[in-house]
Amino acid sequence: MALTAEAYELLEREFGREKAKKILPIIENIIEEERRVIKSQVKEDIRDELLTKGEFYSEIKRLDEKFYSEIKRLDEKIESTKVELKTEMHYEFKMLRFIIIGLAILEIIFNKNTMEFIFKMFGILR
Repeated sequence: MALTAEAYELLEREFGREKAKKILPIIENIIEEERRVIKSQVKEDIRDELLTKGEFYSEIKRLDEKFYSEIKRLDEKIESTKVELKTEMHYEFKMLRFIIIGLAILEIIFNKNTMEFIFKMFGILR
């Protein structure tokens, strides 16, 4: 790495030509070493922050397993809800049949016209 002409001129003015020629390589070496150290630290920091390919795929696999287990849990919940609804609907239909039959019986018992109609149908009355 070479220092700029302005930096070299400053060194030459301050220390003289001979000392500037001796100081210049030392400063350049120090700057180059610092640049290497900083570059190395930046690489390590980036490496620490980034996922490796294996870590990425293992994280994807973990998320997939979590996703599929959640789907399976929801499917089981849906199936159990279906069973509960079928059971409840079956009970409700039984109750509805009972109520309809009960209303029909009450209609027959308490309505004179209906009883006459039924008796005529079966031939009991003429």
